[in-house]
Amino acid sequence: MTDARGERRLAAARLNVLADCALQQGDIADVALTARWAAFICWMDDQIDRWGLGSVPGELERFTAPLRQVLAPGAEPPAAGLPHAAALRGLWEQTAAGMPPAGDVASPLITRTS
Repeated sequence: MTDARGERRLAAARLNVLADCALQQGDIADVALTARWAAFICWMDDQIDRWGLGSVPGELERFTAPLRQVLAPGAEPPAAGLPHAAALRGLWEQTAAGMPPAGDVASPLITRTS
């Protein structure tokens, strides 16, 4: 968040409560990471809406290009000055660290019981 208004708006969204309800069997690290993902997605949506990126040909593509680069195999760190790409990289690295090895279909999210 870049200002107090944004911080209040984020707190009012209660994304931590949403994440806690969604991951009732999850540990605190899972809940925190899920809340961070939700905050990132909401922030991205706000930026796209605020800047009208969907209504200008090519602008949404340019804005999301660094995000696709972050998710590409063997991606380099995002360029300086791209906070949305840096935030995604941090989230992606934390998420990937908790995943099973490639090819292992047994996932903690799939095998949990409610």
